[in-house]
Amino acid sequence: ETLIEQSKTLTATTEAIKAQLSAQEWGRQQRWLKRLDCYTDVVEKLAAYENAAIVVQAKEQALSALGVPEDDPKMILSVRGSGIGPYNDAVSALTHATSVAELVSAEKPLSILRHFRLPIIDFSNSAATVGKGGELAASVSKAFVIAAREDLGYEPLSRH
Repeated sequence: ETLIEQSKTLTATTEAIKAQLSAQEWGRQQRWLKRLDCYTDVVEKLAAYENAAIVVQAKEQALSALGVPEDDPKMILSVRGSGIGPYNDAVSALTHATSVAELVSAEKPLSILRHFRLPIIDFSNSAATVGKGGELAASVSKAFVIAAREDLGYEPLSRH
């Protein structure tokens, strides 16, 4: 009877340990999946921001190439104005994604995002300002991907 009782106790203890380990593993997997989703979203938003910056810069260059005076309101609205909305939308989406990253990101990828400042444009900004923002987004994206891959346990990207 003592052996049976000890066996039941041992079995119950073993099952409790298995359940606890299983719950811990499930939690770890869920956190990893959330980080992957978050990192993917940030990279997508960085690319969208970079593309929006390129569009605004191209419109600015077209305005300049046409020889349109920078203070001509009709041309400013038709050439420059159409790019500002999507650009500011991209800024907003990226800002939101980086805010969400604060919840799940590891410190190293997060520190890369914390040092990235997005220029907000209006009718007075130049193509150079926007172009620098796009170039910065490209370099931040590369550094972020490297740090995120490391955090997720993937091997480093080859440098070719």
